[in-house]
Amino acid sequence: MNKIAIFSPNPFSLYSTTVTEMLIHRGLKISSIYVRKLINPGRVLSEYRRDGSRLLKKVWKKLILRHASYEKDKSENLLAFRRKNNISISKLDEFHSNYSIPVISCASLNEIDVVKSLQES
Repeated sequence: MNKIAIFSPNPFSLYSTTVTEMLIHRGLKISSIYVRKLINPGRVLSEYRRDGSRLLKKVWKKLILRHASYEKDKSENLLAFRRKNNISISKLDEFHSNYSIPVISCASLNEIDVVKSLQES
């Protein structure tokens, strides 16, 4: 049986929680979830170089407002999709407590510990 590893940019990612829960509902085995640490100077600097001042808006929308950032949009969006498909998990750590899936926090998805963990699973 193939195993699936999930890689997520943050512990509250609506996309990552949605995809993970949809895979579980379809009976697929998730072997592990890798989540990038939010507080990481290298990451902040890298994302600031890439996004510039838009980084503050991105942090505000994705980490502070989270679900509320989609509420005003009446079109079909990720939050509407989650409601329609009864997706309730909003934090990746809940997959560990609900399904015993290891959730591994890392500074970079390219860390040697992440690579070793993937090779072992």
